[in-house]
Amino acid sequence: MLDSSPFDARLQYERARPSAPQSDGLSLKAVLAVLRRRMLLLVASIAVALALGLAFLSVAPSRYLATAQLLMDTRRSDQPGAQYVVVDPSAVESQVETIRSQRIALAVIDKLGLANDPEFNRRGILTRILATLRLGDIDRPLSSEEQLRRTVVLFRDQLTVNRVGPSYIANVAFLSIDPEKAAAIANEVVDAYIEDQLSARVLNVERSNSWIQKRVAELRQQADNSTFALEDFKAKSISRVHEDDYRTKLGELTATAQAATRAYDTFQSLVRYVQSSGERMFPVTDARILAQASPPLSPTSPNRVLVLILSLAVGAALGTAAAIAWELLDIRIRRPDQIEQNLQIKAFGFLPFVGGSSATASSAARDGAPAREPLLRFTDCDGSPVSDILIAVQLAVDAADSTNMRGNIVGITSARVGEGKTTVAFNLALSMIGAGKKVLLVDCNLRNASLTRALAPDCEPSLDDFSNSRPLLDAAAAHHPSGVAFLPIDGWTGHPANTLRSAKLHASLQKASQQYDYILVDLPSALDHVDVQACATSFGSLLFVADFGRSTVLDLKRLLETGAVAERVLGVVLTRTNRKDDIRFRKQRVSSQMPWGA
Repeated sequence: MLDSSPFDARLQYERARPSAPQSDGLSLKAVLAVLRRRMLLLVASIAVALALGLAFLSVAPSRYLATAQLLMDTRRSDQPGAQYVVVDPSAVESQVETIRSQRIALAVIDKLGLANDPEFNRRGILTRILATLRLGDIDRPLSSEEQLRRTVVLFRDQLTVNRVGPSYIANVAFLSIDPEKAAAIANEVVDAYIEDQLSARVLNVERSNSWIQKRVAELRQQADNSTFALEDFKAKSISRVHEDDYRTKLGELTATAQAATRAYDTFQSLVRYVQSSGERMFPVTDARILAQASPPLSPTSPNRVLVLILSLAVGAALGTAAAIAWELLDIRIRRPDQIEQNLQIKAFGFLPFVGGSSATASSAARDGAPAREPLLRFTDCDGSPVSDILIAVQLAVDAADSTNMRGNIVGITSARVGEGKTTVAFNLALSMIGAGKKVLLVDCNLRNASLTRALAPDCEPSLDDFSNSRPLLDAAAAHHPSGVAFLPIDGWTGHPANTLRSAKLHASLQKASQQYDYILVDLPSALDHVDVQACATSFGSLLFVADFGRSTVLDLKRLLETGAVAERVLGVVLTRTNRKDDIRFRKQRVSSQMPWGA
C-alpha cells in the first residue's frame, strides 16, 4: 500500500510563501511593457493607418478657401442719429444669418449659373455607396426644382460666415475645388447681401409711400363728407334758423367739418415735407466691402500634415488598444507575472535552448554505440543567468527537502508533450553534479522514453531492476560519462499509471533517496495522461516545465486542480526562449522585489 503520510510541513511552507503582488490597474509601465512585447502589432497598425491616410490624400480633391471681408449694416432706421444707437448683439447675429440665408444663396446661384455647375451636381458619398449596393435610385433624373434645392444645400454647406470678435465685421468665405470660382462666389455673396439691404430699404420706402397715399385719400374723403353734410343741413333747415336745436346741430356739423379739414391739411403738409426730403435722398446702407476675396494660392484642404498626424495618432491608439486587448485575451505564457499572479506559484525564469550537437551524441559516436537522440545543453558557463536559474531550482528543492521526508525526490513534468521537460531534467542533473552532489536521473516516462533513447539506448539496467531493489549506483553511473547516474526504462508491463503508482516503485524511490542527494524523475506530460496524478504522492516536489508562447495559464491551472499535485508544486521553468526574454525576466524579477524569489 502506498505511503500516505501527511504533508503538513510542506503545506505550511507553501502557505507561508507571500503571494505575488497584484496590480491595482493598468499602469504606464505595464502599458509600455505590453507595447514592447507587441511591437510588431503596434508598428503594423501605425503603418496601415498611415497608408490609409496617404490613400485618402491621393484621392481627396484639393479645395480652396477664398475670404471676403464685409462691414454689416446694423442701422435699423434711416432717421438722423440712428447710426449712433447701441446695437443689440442679436441684431449682428441676425445679419450673419441673413448672409447665409437661402435668399442670398438663390441670388448668387442664379447670377453665376451654379445650378448647372458640375461641382454642385455631384452625388454624396452615402448616395454613391447606396448606388453601388443597388439600394438607391441614383439613375432617376432630377427635376429642375430638385436640382436647385440640392445646389442650395451644397452652396450653404461650403459657405462660412464668421463675425470678427465683437465688431460689425464679418468674414465671408467660400470653399471650392477651383480657386477662381471660390473668390468669385465669395465676392458675389457680399455683393448680393449689400443689394439685398438696399432692396429692403427701397421696399420699405415704397410701402411707406403706399400707406401715406392711402391715408391722404381717407382723410380727404372724411373732410369732403363732413363739408357736404354741413352744407346739406343748412339747405334743408333754412326755416328753422331761429330754433335752438338747429343752432346746436349746426355747431356740431361745423366743428366736425373744420376738424376733418384741419386733419387733412396737416397730414398733406407732412406728406409734402416727406416727399421733398425723399427727392433729395437715395436708399443707402452702412454695409460695405472692406476686402475683396482673391483666388487663394494654396489649397486649404485636405491639410496633409494634419491628416498624417491624425493617421499616426489613430494608428498608435488603435495599435495600443489592440495590443492591450491581445495581451488580455492571450492566455499563452510569455511573462513570469502571468504565473505568479494568476497561479500563485513561483516562476524560476527562462531557459533558452542552444543549438548544436550535444555531448551525448558525440560521445556515442566516439564509442561506436548506436545513435542516440541529442539532449541540448542550455549553457556550459558557470555564473550565467541560466546557471542561476538551475541553482535556484536546486535551492528550492533543498528548502522542500528540509520540510519533507521525500523532499529530494523531484518529479519533472509539463502540461503537454514537447515542452522541454526531458531537457530540463538532464540539465538540472548536470547542474547538481557540478555542485558536487550525487544525482540519480530516472526515466519514468513510460509513454515516450526519450531520455532512455538519448542516454542509454541499450536499456540496462531498467525500472524492473530498480523496483526489485537491485544495487544500482555503480551500474547506473557507468551509463553516462557526465557522472549522471541514470536509470533507463525497460521491461515494464501493464498500464503505465498502474506501474508508476505501484507500492514497490514508491518504496524503491524512498529507499534510493537515502543513497543519493537528489533523485530527478522524468515524468509523462500531465494533461495528456493520468500518470502524474497517479504517482504524485511518490515525490517530495514537482517541477513544472512550460513552453514559452505555447503553454497556457489554463493548462497550468488544470495541473493544479489535483490536490496531490498542487501540494507538491515547486515552481515553473519556461523553455524555448531567447536572450531578450531572459533579460526581461531578470528586470521584472528585480522590479517586482519578490521576497521569496530565487
